[in-house]
Amino acid sequence: MLLVEPIRILKEDQLCATGGGVIQPYLFSKSFYDDMNTEKLRQVVKENEVEANIFYFDPKTIDWEDYFLHTHLPGAVKHVFK
Repeated sequence: MLLVEPIRILKEDQLCATGGGVIQPYLFSKSFYDDMNTEKLRQVVKENEVEANIFYFDPKTIDWEDYFLHTHLPGAVKHVFK
């Protein structure tokens, strides 16, 4: 939540002027995103040894704070907020 709070203090016209209009629907949405189908697929792949060696992916192993701070946000600044 800390990453989103600084953006929320901006006025709507500031968001649009800075490119924030692109992400605004996601920042202020009260939507719930369900990943149950992805999780079911991950479990099936995990059970098959051959596919597990090729396709297994566990999103719980990702350091999400590091990803957002060092990959996602710099990319957004470079390509969206230019």
